[in-house]
Amino acid sequence: MAERHAAVGPGLIEVEVRWIPASGVIQVRTVRLTPGASLGDAVSRSGLDLPDNSWRNPSGHLRLAVFGVLKPASALVQPGDCIDVTRPLTVDPKEARRARARKTATRRQARCG
Repeated sequence: MAERHAAVGPGLIEVEVRWIPASGVIQVRTVRLTPGASLGDAVSRSGLDLPDNSWRNPSGHLRLAVFGVLKPASALVQPGDCIDVTRPLTVDPKEARRARARKTATRRQARCG
């Protein structure tokens, strides 16, 4: 992996910024930054058409994750990072699972009579 990033250019770091809008079509941008750049810098430089403020946390910052782990926008980028702009949960995951389980149980009862 080090060779891939060495070809980017002297002193530059290459990262990927990803966002999935409501349409469900993934938008991915590759960004080259200087060392010491933050996740927020990467998102700003990505040129993604980001959503309205409903996607921001209570302090007004975008919710960002690197390889699925939430990080503050001020965290420094590392070569090869995959930065996801995440949206807030609309449904509690536990409640969603319970609803799916109830639906499956209802279907089984209907089939077995």
